[in-house]
Amino acid sequence: MKQSLIYSTGSIRRLHRFQ
Repeated sequence: MKQSLIYSTGSIRRLHRFQ
């Protein structure tokens, strides 16, 4: 479960950087 949260945060951060 913890790994899932880290993966989600990384994905969102990458999306924000792309925008």
